[in-house]
Amino acid sequence: MSSRWFHSNINGKESEEILLESGVDGSFLVRPSTSKVGDFTISVRYNGEVTHIKIQNDGDCYCLAGSPDPFATLHGLVQYYMDTPKSIKERSGGFIELLYPVRSNDPTTERWYHGPISSKEAERMLLAKGRQGSYLVRESQSQPGQYALAVRCNNGIQQIIIRHRETKYDIGSGPTFLSLRELVEYYVQNPKLHDIKDQSPIKLREPFQSTSFIASSVEERMEVLMKENPKGATGFREEFEQLQRFDHNDGVYTCSDGQTEENKWKNRYKNILPYDHSRVRLKGGNPKDIGRDYINANYIDVELQSWKVKYIASQGCLPSTIGDFWKMIYQHNSSIIVMLTNEVEAGKSKCAKYWPNLGQSVEYDKIVVDNMLEHKTKTFTMRELRIYHSDKAKKAPLMVYQYHFTDWPDHGAPDDPGAILGLLNEIHTKHDSCGRNAPIVVHCSAGIGRTGTVMVIDVLMHLLDEKGLNTEIDIKKTAQLLRTQRSGMVQTEMQYRFVYQAIKHFIDTEGKRIAAKKDMTTSGRPSYGNIDFSKPRTPLSEDAQSPTNPRTLLPGKPVPRPPSSSVREPKTSPQRSNALRRQTEPSISEAHKKPKPLPPLS
Repeated sequence: MSSRWFHSNINGKESEEILLESGVDGSFLVRPSTSKVGDFTISVRYNGEVTHIKIQNDGDCYCLAGSPDPFATLHGLVQYYMDTPKSIKERSGGFIELLYPVRSNDPTTERWYHGPISSKEAERMLLAKGRQGSYLVRESQSQPGQYALAVRCNNGIQQIIIRHRETKYDIGSGPTFLSLRELVEYYVQNPKLHDIKDQSPIKLREPFQSTSFIASSVEERMEVLMKENPKGATGFREEFEQLQRFDHNDGVYTCSDGQTEENKWKNRYKNILPYDHSRVRLKGGNPKDIGRDYINANYIDVELQSWKVKYIASQGCLPSTIGDFWKMIYQHNSSIIVMLTNEVEAGKSKCAKYWPNLGQSVEYDKIVVDNMLEHKTKTFTMRELRIYHSDKAKKAPLMVYQYHFTDWPDHGAPDDPGAILGLLNEIHTKHDSCGRNAPIVVHCSAGIGRTGTVMVIDVLMHLLDEKGLNTEIDIKKTAQLLRTQRSGMVQTEMQYRFVYQAIKHFIDTEGKRIAAKKDMTTSGRPSYGNIDFSKPRTPLSEDAQSPTNPRTLLPGKPVPRPPSSSVREPKTSPQRSNALRRQTEPSISEAHKKPKPLPPLS
C-alpha cells in the first residue's frame, strides 16, 4: 500500500488540525521535529485525540524515543510499525496503531509523479511497461523531503536525486526551479543529464503515468486528465485504454463453461461470458442436466482490511433464465437487487421482466415471488418482494428489495451523479437494516458496463466513508480488480469518466458535512503520548521492506447508517437528499406472464 505520510512543512498544531478534521483513530502522519533539527515526530490519532511520538535520529539510524530498536531509514521505521500491530504500547495499557497514513499534498498534479514508491518498485514498473526514455518522479525514501527522477536508459534504470531546499528544486549543480514541473520540463527540452556508465545523454521522452491520487484532490486530477497529449488523446482516454488492455489476459481468466452447448442459450450476449473461476454455481436441479448449475453471473468480492464488500454481477434476465435468477437470489439469501436498465431501450430488449405486478404473485421454477409494495421516486422504483419456495416447508419467506434505476442510458452515464450516490446510500441503509450478510445482486443488460460502474463507485464510497477524504484512491486499479472477477467491468470511456464525476460529487458533499461538524482541538502545543517499550522489537531491514502491492485496496468498512423500513430521503447530507428530489418519474411495463392472485402466508 502506498503511504505518503511525510509532511515536510507542518508543526504540531497543524498536524492536530489535519488529523482531527479528516482522520479517524489510527490515522497518522510524520513530520520534522520542531524542537531538534534532524529528528522527526509521528502524530497519530488515538481515542479521538492526537498523540505525538518522537523519532530520534543520531545520524546513523532512526528509533522511537525510549525504544531499543534502530532502523536504517525513516521509511523502514514507519513501515515496520504499520506492519506490526500492537507494537507501540501506551502506559495506560492500550496500543497505538499506525493504520491509515494521511497523505501530504503532492508537490505537483502531473501524472508522472508517483509519490512514495520505492526505487525497486520504480525500476520494476519501468522495466515491465516502460520504453526507452520513459520516466517518472517519486519521493526519496532514504532522504525524507527529497525526490528522485527515474529514467529507463540504454544501461537499465537511472535514478537521480532531486534536491528540495526551501522553495526550490535542483539536480546537483544544475539550475534551480520553483516547481517539479518546471524542472522536468527543462530536462525534457535540454538532455543535460548523463548515464553514469557511459556518459551518454539521458533523454526524457515519455512520462510514465500514475493513476493514484489523493481523493480530496479529485477536481485537480480531473483537470489534468482532460488535457490532450501530442496525439490528441486525453488522460481519461489513456487511462481507459490501459484498462481495456487489462482484459487481454492471454487466457489467465477462462470462460469455457459459458461456451458449452448446454449453456450458450442462457447468455444474453454470446461474447459476454462469466469467468469460470468466479462464476456463480446454482445448486440442485435435474441431475441429467449438464448445465444445471450455470447462470451468467460472477461473484465480486473486494477484500478490505476489516470488512468485505460482496456483490453478484449478473446479466439481465432472458425469459428462459428468470427461474435461474430467482433460484440464485433464494440460494444466496440476498436481500437487495439493483437493476440499472429498463426492460426495453432504443427498441431493443435489455432485460426480461422478472417480477409480478403490484399486488400479484408469480411462481418461477418453484420460487414464488409476491410483489408487496412499490415506491416510486424520480429516477428509481423500489419494489418490496416476498419470495419463498413452493414447498413452504423448505425455508421461511425472504423479503427482497429491488431498486430499479430507470434513468441511465445504455453505454452512457446519468446526467446527475448525485442520483446514483443517493441510490447507493438508500441501498446500504436498507441492506444494513436487513441484517443478512449476503451479496448485493447488481445487473444491467450485459452485467458489465453500468453494473461495473456502480460497483467501482460503491467500493470507493466505502473506502472514503471509513478513511476520510485525504486517503489515496486509484480508480483504474479498482476497476481492474473487478475485471479479475468479471470481464469488461466499466464498459465505456464515458462510464469511466462518470466514476470520477461521482467521486467528485461525493467529496463535495462529504466535505460540506465534515466542515459543518468540525470540532478541532485548539491547544497551542502538542502533548506527547507516554509510550511503553517494555517488549523489545526486531526491526525490519531496509531491504526487507514490503513493496507496494498494486492489487491492495485501502482498508475500511462502510460507516453504519440508521436502519430503515421504507424508502425515505437519506439524511447523510443535504446534497444527497437534493439528488433524490431531482429524479424523474419511471414507467412500469406489463408483466411478461399472466399473474395469479397474491396469496396470504401463514
